[in-house]
Amino acid sequence: MSDFIQLEYLQEKLQQLLAESLFAIYLYGSAVDGGLGPESDLDVLVVVTQPLTSALREQLAQELLKISQPVGELQRPLEVTILLKDEIQSGNYPLSSLYTIKIDNSLK
Repeated sequence: MSDFIQLEYLQEKLQQLLAESLFAIYLYGSAVDGGLGPESDLDVLVVVTQPLTSALREQLAQELLKISQPVGELQRPLEVTILLKDEIQSGNYPLSSLYTIKIDNSLK
């Protein structure tokens, strides 16, 4: 699966599961700064307007883990961080993520 197709699938899943709460999706890191290598992951920041319920977090994690693979597989590892829009706008730092799916496919 190409990076573009993997990101397109990720976008579709986020739109489907987060619906009206989805505010923005940002690709950052080596994928946009020219340093993407064979063992690089894809860093994605997701901004939502509402906190995620436990059930939605679990469902989202399961869907995202299906398309995030360890280094050396056909798909790239994903690192998806989800933040609340209000927390970003508050100016309080450091921000705390709602959760992150890490490269090793474990939940944080």
